[in-house]
Amino acid sequence: MTFQKLIATGVATLLTSSSGVPSAFAGDPHEQVQPGGGKTDQDQNLMEIKKTISSTHKKTPVTITLLDTTKLKGRVSQVTDKGFTLVDEKGTKLRDISYEEIASVSRQVSKKVIFGVIAGIAGVITYAVLRSSIGG
Repeated sequence: MTFQKLIATGVATLLTSSSGVPSAFAGDPHEQVQPGGGKTDQDQNLMEIKKTISSTHKKTPVTITLLDTTKLKGRVSQVTDKGFTLVDEKGTKLRDISYEEIASVSRQVSKKVIFGVIAGIAGVITYAVLRSSIGG
């Protein structure tokens, strides 16, 4: 494997692991199906929320929109089958939230991750330019 391929693989790994992309294997083994074989929109939404929360890293900031349109910001902690605890940056408990009261979840990419990705890409470009100008 060339150095360029190694760097490209590293950058791709960094992008997918740090951005909170859910694993392809992050399914719920207890998923319930409606008698007709399909799931309702509400069931689908609940499953997506559970997957998003369970695949979110503890240090990733999230914004939770509740069904009553209240927006809460914090970090996910202590995930259970019924819900999770939302904490602030210092780890102080803000509140326990059940999955059923959530309308949507959005994750925010930290500035450190963005800076790291930009620095990595700049390094790869610099290396490629220098290598081609030297004739390697």
